[in-house]
Amino acid sequence: MSRPTKKGRVSEPRHIRIYHRITGSRAWQAASGNAIKLLIAVMRLNNGENNGSLFMSVRTGAAETGLSTKTVTKAFAELEDLGFLASTERGHFARKGGPATRWRLTWVAWPGHCGPTNDWEKWTPKKPSCNKLRRENFPAAVVDSTTLPEIAGVTVVNSTTTKPAKPQSAVVASVVDSATEIILPSGDALQQQCELLRNETRRWLIATATRQKDLAGLIGISESRLSRFLDATANRTLPPSQFDRLASIIRDHAKKSAAA
Repeated sequence: MSRPTKKGRVSEPRHIRIYHRITGSRAWQAASGNAIKLLIAVMRLNNGENNGSLFMSVRTGAAETGLSTKTVTKAFAELEDLGFLASTERGHFARKGGPATRWRLTWVAWPGHCGPTNDWEKWTPKKPSCNKLRRENFPAAVVDSTTLPEIAGVTVVNSTTTKPAKPQSAVVASVVDSATEIILPSGDALQQQCELLRNETRRWLIATATRQKDLAGLIGISESRLSRFLDATANRTLPPSQFDRLASIIRDHAKKSAAA
């Protein structure tokens, strides 16, 4: 409960303050829940005078948040990348019990050094952001070229040695059954392809009254991953094999509807 001070002011319990302009920023929207949880733990260390000397190690962060040390390590890297935290002195991880890393909150002045740098305001998504995965790390998917959407920039190469992708269900098995290798483009062409498939998939879901959960099961991914792909603002894509399975299902339905 708040109590009046000698000067008549009402004192408040210790608290942390996050400004609206921070929580409304692109960097905040891009931050994961684990990163925000860790950021709040670091903010609790700030007493108004020690920014730049906020000591928190990975182990301490794990103890404060209930997350694993591996998750906390990733969260620290994420918060630095987004510009919410900056290290002023790195800890000595090679020595057990060595000093922890010193952190500063970038929207708070660093006493004796500089004012707020607000690095989070300068954060922008990495380009190209349509696919955060390294496509060269995935094998080319195999689908029937006649079941793919007619999208500019897709190169179809006949192959008799490429092994067809393993179907996830009986429905997909009737679609994915060929020896045609699909080489997907990158950059702007990939983004255009993603957007076209998103639009076709949304129309397909409405026309067939199919739940996203059921469609996700057909192509072998989680419903949340499919939702992120269909959300144009998230600007995500799928690994080639799953991308092509989805394209196959949509195109196959379009062919059957046209024949009917």
